[in-house]
Amino acid sequence: EELLKEAAGSPKPVIMNLLGGNQQKIEAAGAVAAASLEDAARLAVEAAGGLGAETDFPPELLEKALEGMAPGQKWLRGLYTGGTLCYETLLVLSRELGDIYSNIPLRSELRLEDKDKSYRHTALDLGSDEYTQGRPHPMIEPSIRAERILAEAADQELAVLLLDVVLGYGAHRQPVAAMAAQIKKARQAAAERGGKLVIAASVTGTDQDPQNRRAQVEQLEELGVYVLPSNYRAARFGAALIKQKGALSNESKDS
Repeated sequence: EELLKEAAGSPKPVIMNLLGGNQQKIEAAGAVAAASLEDAARLAVEAAGGLGAETDFPPELLEKALEGMAPGQKWLRGLYTGGTLCYETLLVLSRELGDIYSNIPLRSELRLEDKDKSYRHTALDLGSDEYTQGRPHPMIEPSIRAERILAEAADQELAVLLLDVVLGYGAHRQPVAAMAAQIKKARQAAAERGGKLVIAASVTGTDQDPQNRRAQVEQLEELGVYVLPSNYRAARFGAALIKQKGALSNESKDS
C-alpha cells in the first residue's frame, strides 16, 4: 500500500511486479503492472527508450525434451536457492498445474509434512530458515541442493526438475560445477530405469558477474540442461512439459 501511494504521486513511470499482488490496484495507482520479474525488466527497458526483448520456447523444444520419457513419469520438482524465484515459480505452476506443495506454499494446506520429502508437484526454497539453520545459505554453499537433486532423482515418477542459478558477489564462485556431478548422476539414474529426466534452469546474472553468465549457461548445456532466458520462462517450460506429457499419456491409454 505504501508503494502504491508513492507510485500515485510519482512524475516518472513506475513499473511494479508485486508477486501475487493485485494488478488492478497497481494500475489504479497509475503504475504499470508487470506479469512477471522478466516482464518488469522488459517494461523498464522500454520505458527508458530501449527495445525490450521477449522470447519464448519453440514447440519443437517441448517435443525434443519429451522424447525418451517413461509412461510413469509425471511429477515436477523445483529446487531453488532464491526465495523470490521459488515464489514466482509457485505462482506460474499453480496456474498451469494446480496444487504445488512447498515449504513456502501459496496455501497452508499445501505445506509439506516433511521438508526433506517432496510430494507430487513440489517447489522448494532451500534458502528458507528451516534449511539454513547451522549452515550457510545455498547461494553461498550449494551442497544442500546437490544432495537434494540425488534424493529427487530416486523417485521413478519424477519427470522434470527445475533449478535456479544466481550469480553475483557473495554467491558461490562456481555454482554449476558445484552440482554438476549430481546432475549427471540424476540423469543417468533415470536413463538406467528406461526413462529420461528433463532438467531446466535459468541463470540470473550478467557476463560481468564474477561467475560469468555465459560460462555458467555453457556448463549447464554441456550437462544436458535446458537453459531458459528467465525463471518465468523456465517455470512455464516445466509446466508445459508436464501438461504435454499428461496429454500424451492419456492418448496412449485411449489407443
